[in-house]
Amino acid sequence: MKSGPGDMDMAMDGRFARIPPVMLALSKVLWILNFILISIILALALFPSILVMRWVFTIYDGLTPHWMLDILLLSFTFGLSYCLFGVCLMLVSASFKRFLDIFGGVKEGEYPYYSFFAGHWCLVNGVVLLNRIFISEVTRTTFLLELFYRMMGMKIGKRAILNSTYIYDPDLVEIGDDVTIGGDAVIMAHIGEKGVLKLKRTVIGNGVDIGQSAVIMLGVRIGDHAQVGALSLVTKETVIGPYEIWGGVPARRIGSARSGR
Repeated sequence: MKSGPGDMDMAMDGRFARIPPVMLALSKVLWILNFILISIILALALFPSILVMRWVFTIYDGLTPHWMLDILLLSFTFGLSYCLFGVCLMLVSASFKRFLDIFGGVKEGEYPYYSFFAGHWCLVNGVVLLNRIFISEVTRTTFLLELFYRMMGMKIGKRAILNSTYIYDPDLVEIGDDVTIGGDAVIMAHIGEKGVLKLKRTVIGNGVDIGQSAVIMLGVRIGDHAQVGALSLVTKETVIGPYEIWGGVPARRIGSARSGR
């Protein structure tokens, strides 16, 4: 019988064969737990907004003599409620993250996919993704996005500009002073290889510019005042020296910001 690519991968390292059948079975139903957690987080975040909307609806009848003003009032109420929901979602998410940290935060190391540490990591990044879907995109470059990432455990210096919501692993990402993160740049401190989740701190120094849609992978260290060009891919554990300019896929040194070349 002919084997497929999946069979070849399993034969190479047998990582799935080493996983207890019970763990594999549980992994197929954990989405139910995820849905429950998402429902709880959203319910708590929606609570203040629904209170505001309910109060407005109680005084809605006959509030104004003109139907156009009524529509404007309701539209403003929905918009205000959405913004209130977004702020509350950030606060609830940060509180949930603090609760998870009671059982141990996300730390550098290598962990099997089917492990407590990998599950913890999935929940933290899942909360980050949930905020991106509902509110983070409209808070780019504002103090709200910076505040959210700080509350999620990221170290961010003064006067940083975050124009991207594709920043993962907040516990393991450090951003210095006067850093500019270009639009849709990806910054991560994780990678999955051969059934193992690898986590390693990613550090961006002071005065660094990250170009639009650049990708900064785990373990990368970028020195002060360095620059990474748009659409560049900085591969894992790369070290970029101070004032160096890097670009390309994969990224390599192409100049010096100090000399202007």
